[in-house]
Amino acid sequence: MRRISILILLSIFTVQMYGQEDNAKPTPLPPADNESNTETTKENPYFPKSETPSLTNIKKTEPKPVDFSREGSFSMLPEEFLDRGELYHKKVSKNLKSVTPETPEDRNQGSKTTQNFGDFRINGLVANILVRDHQYQDGDRVSITVNGEIKKADIYLENSFKGFKIKLADGFNKIDFTALNQGTSGPNTAEFHVYDEAGNLVSANVWNLATGVKATVVLIKE
Repeated sequence: MRRISILILLSIFTVQMYGQEDNAKPTPLPPADNESNTETTKENPYFPKSETPSLTNIKKTEPKPVDFSREGSFSMLPEEFLDRGELYHKKVSKNLKSVTPETPEDRNQGSKTTQNFGDFRINGLVANILVRDHQYQDGDRVSITVNGEIKKADIYLENSFKGFKIKLADGFNKIDFTALNQGTSGPNTAEFHVYDEAGNLVSANVWNLATGVKATVVLIKE
């Protein structure tokens, strides 16, 4: 009976030993999960999470063309290296801004600068001068001088020609027609013709002058 008890105890002890060896075997670990193993941190509201810059996410911006026609456009070159034509255009454009547009009242006053009708060669001893008002006859009057000498102090202009002769000096003969007034409707309007002794037309023109302004023609005696 004692032997039987010893055998039973040995059997129980042997079974327990094998059971401990089975329990001691390591159990395989599950595959690592990046999402589960990643440490999660709370986002700081005062320091927002910044994204890592990427060269593939850079937005391309097209350069805007420069409109040189707009006022205030500039050149990268110093003024002394600019083309003369460009400098001239800049100066003229700047001056044009200060020019006051011509009004109908200005046109009615006539030209305020001397009108030079040119130089003409003429043969003979005298020249025949004809003058008239080529527009509405409104009382325009002129004086005529030759080389500074008064030939006609006051001529009342009509729609028909009035003529007179002047003696020609050798060389240059400068004839000045001076507007004495502008009649009842400005400006002083007149037409003149110059003929040589043979009746050939040497010069002809018209003027629209303000009071006191001259129209000039030069006859060169050959």
